Amino acid sequence: MLLETSGCGAVLNLDKVPCPDVLPLERWLICFPSYGFLLSIRPGKAAAVRSYFRQRNLVCEIVGEVQPTQKLILRSQNESVVFWDLSQQSLTGFTIGMKP
Repeated sequence: MLLETSGCGAVLNLDKVPCPDVLPLERWLICFPSYGFLLSIRPGKAAAVRSYFRQRNLVCEIVGEVQPTQKLILRSQNESVVFWDLSQQSLTGFTIGMKP
């Protein structure tokens, strides 16, 4: 929803997504959504935000970056793939803030 309503895209580095040792990443990514959140933080604020989470013994990692495209790109090791191109197809239909 963040990308679709802002008209932005992102690169998500799957190798940096924290995942419990007992689950494969593929399973973790489709688990009940309230087990993890993606936040959009300005790079200069990331260290402070991470420290707030860690003070509460919560995991908080930088896993990607917002891009000036409308594509969600998944990256793992040396490979990248366009997972969704919002300029071609809506995902949620929440396009209130999208650029024309």
